Amino acid sequence: MIPISICIITKNEEKFLGNCLQAIKKSLEVPIGCMPIPHEIIVTDTGSTDNTRNIALQYADKVVDFKWINDFSAARNFCISHASHEYILNIDSDEYITEADWYHIDELLQAYPDYIGNIRLDNDQIVNEARTFFSSRLERFFPRNCYHFVNKVHEQIRPLPHYIESVHPGATPQEIDCFIKDHTIALPLAARHVGYLGDEAYLRAKCERDLVLLLEELSQNPANAYNLFQVGQCYHMLDEDDKAIQFYEKALLFDLNPELDYVKVLVETYGYCLLHLGRYEEALGLEAVYDDFATTADFVILMGLIYANNKLYIKALAEFVKALSFSDSETFVQSSNKQTAHYNIGYIYEVFGEKEMAIQQYKLCGEYPIALARLKELT
Repeated sequence: MIPISICIITKNEEKFLGNCLQAIKKSLEVPIGCMPIPHEIIVTDTGSTDNTRNIALQYADKVVDFKWINDFSAARNFCISHASHEYILNIDSDEYITEADWYHIDELLQAYPDYIGNIRLDNDQIVNEARTFFSSRLERFFPRNCYHFVNKVHEQIRPLPHYIESVHPGATPQEIDCFIKDHTIALPLAARHVGYLGDEAYLRAKCERDLVLLLEELSQNPANAYNLFQVGQCYHMLDEDDKAIQFYEKALLFDLNPELDYVKVLVETYGYCLLHLGRYEEALGLEAVYDDFATTADFVILMGLIYANNKLYIKALAEFVKALSFSDSETFVQSSNKQTAHYNIGYIYEVFGEKEMAIQQYKLCGEYPIALARLKELT
């Protein structure tokens, strides 16, 4: 089997790191008589002042120190430089591997030696007072002689200059985006991310830290749609949608590939910002890109909300019903989309005066808090 190096950068993550490393070790266990998974674990500590480093020493094959320079990519690339093997898997301290078919992964590496592998990340979060999660696939696995990390924050895997020049001479940034998409395969590997479950002060501090780094990077490269999107995301999470929308609109001026996950999130979050700001008629403009983005329940639900806020209830009802037809693989917010759809169908039935039908829909929402509140009111 092809050996892999599992790389982690961390700082003051004592509450997460032990569970992260235990989950990695557990995923690598194989039945007696089966071929072991050749691997190493490398942890790079960027300046912890708690017990993080001692925890790392209990599990990792290598623990190395990196002086923090406000650059996550630099820290990740430093960690990779200490790897003994060609193939790199990056995991964060607040992520726990939940599924891994290492033998199938090895087959894919043999078949696609210079490809990037993405993993499924299930992100725990709180939506409308209910705990749920949204899933996405993120590029985390690659051969180190072909790729590295770029961007000071919200890092991306990109081809090394010598490699992209050898396979696609003179490629533009947009062409590199397409190259990455065409050279990425889905790995049978999943992890749970719990970093979004911190208290409000923790999440706010994290956003403010990221925002400083993003604005600094954007000042050096203003024509970067991905960074514009990430700045918008920071302002959105800080509840400053009036600022967020300015950066989303700048990003949307670029010729973007609607198949890229970040572009889907960009368009959807832009739509929600318009709703939050009361710009309902303007939000109807997303009808122009419906065919490009109505491939997930997330966008369809957004369009339903846009129609509902414009009092186009029949159109809204059709979108919420359509959202119920999507499978989990066709959506990001897996466990709450069906609740959201049923809740809004119930709301529209209330608008039409159909109380009993509304109650039926609210009951289908399970423990969804806002649906429970409506049931209490109606019954």
